[in-house]
Amino acid sequence: MNSSYSISADLFIGKNDLVAEDYDSLNQEGPPSNTVSVSYVNNSETAGSLITLTSDYAKIGANPGSTLTWPIDISGGTAPYAISVDWGDGKKPSLISQTTPGSLNLTHIYSIAGVYNVSISATDADGAVAFLQLVGVGDGPSSQSAAANSKTTIIETVGLNSTLLALIIGFLIFIPVITFWLGVEHQKKVIQSRFSNRQKLF
Repeated sequence: MNSSYSISADLFIGKNDLVAEDYDSLNQEGPPSNTVSVSYVNNSETAGSLITLTSDYAKIGANPGSTLTWPIDISGGTAPYAISVDWGDGKKPSLISQTTPGSLNLTHIYSIAGVYNVSISATDADGAVAFLQLVGVGDGPSSQSAAANSKTTIIETVGLNSTLLALIIGFLIFIPVITFWLGVEHQKKVIQSRFSNRQKLF
């Protein structure tokens, strides 16, 4: 089934190489899109006032419980900057104050393995805003996969219990049948013995 979707993205002045990635409900990564190169030229006089957020990494991972460190660069606009980072795992966003343009390291600890959409926004002293969307990874099996595995285990256990129950029921039915058959055989032997004894008397 063919489907389509749209993505909004901020462009930096100059060449922009855009690649879209998608994930299903189990956080399994699909094939990335083709790279689309877009050149952006801003001829307005206020181009120098633009604030930009960039990173050399679109995706970074760390083991759950370990610190994930993400370097980003902030430039343009008017310092100081207020930076908000939503790590995508339901925890409160990180709030950071940056007094000058340049590089800084964002840090976070994921509690559970999985793939998370990281949303970063920066606001300068004049109220100009920039956004950056990244992908954070808690290495290891995701919680959805673990849930699927536990369901499979439950199904297999139920199947084993059903088989055991069928064997027990079959055994309980088998006992009266064997008992009846042994009783019939015993009765036949008794009758044959009596008949033989009568024949000897005559």
